[in-house]
Amino acid sequence: MKRLNQLFIFCILTLVLSLSYSTLNAQYVGENVKANIIIDPANKKNVSGYAFICYATGVRIPQQNLDIKRGLINLKEAMLKWTKIDVRLDNPIMLSSPQLKKMPFIYIAFDKGLELTEPEKKNIREYLENGGFMVIENIGIPIETNPAESSFEKMFDDVITKGRFAPIRNDHPLYYSFFDFTSGPPRGAEINMVDIYDLEGVTIEGRLAAIYSKKRYVVKWNELSNNEPQLRMGVNMLVYALKQKGGIAHKE
Repeated sequence: MKRLNQLFIFCILTLVLSLSYSTLNAQYVGENVKANIIIDPANKKNVSGYAFICYATGVRIPQQNLDIKRGLINLKEAMLKWTKIDVRLDNPIMLSSPQLKKMPFIYIAFDKGLELTEPEKKNIREYLENGGFMVIENIGIPIETNPAESSFEKMFDDVITKGRFAPIRNDHPLYYSFFDFTSGPPRGAEINMVDIYDLEGVTIEGRLAAIYSKKRYVVKWNELSNNEPQLRMGVNMLVYALKQKGGIAHKE
């Protein structure tokens, strides 16, 4: 009789787990939910759930020789290694797509300028103003006068209407969202002995909505070794985006 009871309990648990798995899959596929995060206020590293991330591009943004997808796959694996968040890499998306507004985390890379169409600017503006989060990297060779950087700053002046663009201070929560970077962002793939000390960001109504990086982190994410500090910084970016109040994954 005891053995039958144990078997009955086992069957019930199996059924519950099966239903839970089915519900999770329904969220992923049927409802097209892109993130669901559970936060422990008492422990910043006790954050769990799932999230989709993706790489975005535009019709006037040149294709990159660097394998951006490989870099994001390695970042995804780092999230699975160090956190309890099940990160999944979604298909690349166009900046003009309505699907952009569902993504909790978007990555963009450019090296020869970031020229956007008017529909792309409008879509990005609405995305950022409604909880979206972007990491935008200039992966061109760092030089004193960089045409790509100038074009980015001009472009973002046209995109931002409610926010401001400024360096991210070393005491910003971004640098403490999961790992602690007390001295600010780690070195990336800077070359030609050019040191880039800061990340910059777009703040909209007190919320960091976009990060602008010239540190070429995705170049390091793309490597198979000697890139742990850069991957940890990527984890902080992603965890910060998923935990922040007003963000797509954590709206109140």
